[in-house]
Amino acid sequence: MTTKKKNTGISKTLHSINARTSPNDKIMTPKELAKKIIDSVEWEDGEIVLDSCRGEGSFYNQLPNNVNKIWCEIDEGKDFYNCNELPNTIIQNPPYSHLNNWFDKCKELNPKRMCFLLHMYALTDTRIKNFENVGYIIYKLDITKVHEWFGHQVVVWFGKKEIYGNSIIGNLGRYKRNKDGVYIKQIT
Repeated sequence: MTTKKKNTGISKTLHSINARTSPNDKIMTPKELAKKIIDSVEWEDGEIVLDSCRGEGSFYNQLPNNVNKIWCEIDEGKDFYNCNELPNTIIQNPPYSHLNNWFDKCKELNPKRMCFLLHMYALTDTRIKNFENVGYIIYKLDITKVHEWFGHQVVVWFGKKEIYGNSIIGNLGRYKRNKDGVYIKQIT
């Protein structure tokens, strides 16, 4: 008789989040954190910056005066998936319930850089590779913690490789135990 391994701890929490029938995507970024993220990079005069899920405006309202700001917010009738404007930068705390589709739309808009405030576990090697496959690298990564949110968060900046150079993130690969109990690197 085989027994199914019971999910405990972090695994149980992540599985319960994935199993939600109604996602909790309305998580507003603290204004103080948004300001720190904005102030952590240089902004070019006239740069077009898209806040793809404006919410209460934590990012949008604090962007520097020398940039051209545009926004989307589904609750105000401006659905990001219908956005056809071509920003230089996208900055956001995206909805986690459809993160892969969100990333695809960001890449489709082809900005020179994108900033995502993500849960630490959302930044997977597969997602990083999907960005790399279309010419983006991680050029800046910060870790933060909002105590009311689950776990730790990362602020990850993806930029076009031809502009920002090589990624600051290395990948040592995936490993799986073989039938002899020895871990071997999987081909990815």
